[in-house]
Amino acid sequence: MINEYDKYRVQLFQIAGFSFFVPLGKVFIDIKDLSLTDLNLAFMIHIIASICLSCFGIILIVKGLEVLEREN
Repeated sequence: MINEYDKYRVQLFQIAGFSFFVPLGKVFIDIKDLSLTDLNLAFMIHIIASICLSCFGIILIVKGLEVLEREN
């Protein structure tokens, strides 16, 4: 059975994981207003960093699910 501490830990991992998706969402929202002349090095670095943060967010969400599975 899962105790209260582990429930809060799972929620923390999931909230932190979803918060790392925010930069990638901003890229998806802004991409419709972009033209090929707007693609510069800073924007490409921003895209790569947001993809890396999203991968880290997925890892955190999976880590939270592992805590749930370990307790069951």
